Amino acid sequence: MVRKQTLSNLVNKLKNKVIPDVLANEVYQTVVDVESKNVQKTVYNAYSPLVYKRRGENGGLADPKNHVATFSYAGNMVTMAVRNTTKGQDGFGYLSGLIEYGHDAGYGQYDYPYSSVQVPTFLAPRPFISSTKAELERTLAHLTAMKAGMRNRGIKVK
Repeated sequence: MVRKQTLSNLVNKLKNKVIPDVLANEVYQTVVDVESKNVQKTVYNAYSPLVYKRRGENGGLADPKNHVATFSYAGNMVTMAVRNTTKGQDGFGYLSGLIEYGHDAGYGQYDYPYSSVQVPTFLAPRPFISSTKAELERTLAHLTAMKAGMRNRGIKVK
């Protein structure tokens, strides 16, 4: 027996189950992949550290496991925010703001020694979050992922 769904039931199913599932899976993974690529390009390729060893994709800023997504709902609008939760090697303090905006810009300070005569690269902003947003706006990879996720669940989208 085929069960008929009302338009209201269909909208509720999309809003409460399908869309959050697509966001939490396909879209989230796409955003994390784009950010990890931008961490490599904007942060890691900027210089090679002398004082510490980078953790990269194993507990570092490029590690996909160091991301958390939150969702908010307002009417028919769903917003997903992805936050990089990587902490310093000592486990203290989040790194994303410090690296995005640079040393002593309101998100912390580096405690590594440096010469005041020549300011090292690591003190300067390395805006991996901004470059991730710009790439997503340019390529619309997150929308492509959303459409693919909807199609994977049997929903036709343009």
